[in-house]
Amino acid sequence: AGCPGTSVLKALGLIGRSGGNPFTPNPSKRILGHPRPTDANVAREWESIRQSSPEDAVREHEETLGIPAGGLVKLAVAWSVALGALAAPMYAAICGPTIGVRLRADDGRKWAVTGSQNGLFIPRDFTGYGPLYIPEGLTDTAAMVGLGLDAIGRPSCSGGREFVRSVIRHTKRRVVIVTDADDPGRRGADLLASELAKDGARGVKVLAPPPGMKDIREFVKSGASKATIEFLERNTAPWRANA
Repeated sequence: AGCPGTSVLKALGLIGRSGGNPFTPNPSKRILGHPRPTDANVAREWESIRQSSPEDAVREHEETLGIPAGGLVKLAVAWSVALGALAAPMYAAICGPTIGVRLRADDGRKWAVTGSQNGLFIPRDFTGYGPLYIPEGLTDTAAMVGLGLDAIGRPSCSGGREFVRSVIRHTKRRVVIVTDADDPGRRGADLLASELAKDGARGVKVLAPPPGMKDIREFVKSGASKATIEFLERNTAPWRANA
């Protein structure tokens, strides 16, 4: 609508009222998760996969996996015909370079393009409303994004914490860590919540799927809507150490 870029970023809560570039590290300060230059092989392989990806294949996988339409597409996921796997770019920051490519075969096997770093799954756009969800894994992130929720995905229950911390420092939105219903998932969520609390984040929540559901994607596949998850989030108490 002709608004200056800084006004848009302020409205999204990505920069403070005083302005400033939220994506450029201050060289005088230590920045968590500052990435090394993108590996040449990662860049080459990702470009090859992206250019040869049939879009219909990605949308077919959304239906097969029970992900709302557009969930994988919004994460810029492609289909690698040569590898027979979904390929998802990983980033160190919002608007940052691709630092890795995660691969997921139909049988559930997961690996990465040689030279990849374990970064974050970040959608192409955000609504700017409500909490910022931090789920675990590609498909959980895609399920939430497909519902219209703002979500940034961790590569695993314990991975990508330094990048999450760096992103959160640039937003004043409340943060909801979404965990799988298993012990590693809960431990990973507690560790991240503890680190965010030490960084000064307030009101951090840890949201688990309802009993009988192993993860948030399964919950969405069973029929959970955006409103359902928002209701659960509102009725979840803020995280407390040793809670």
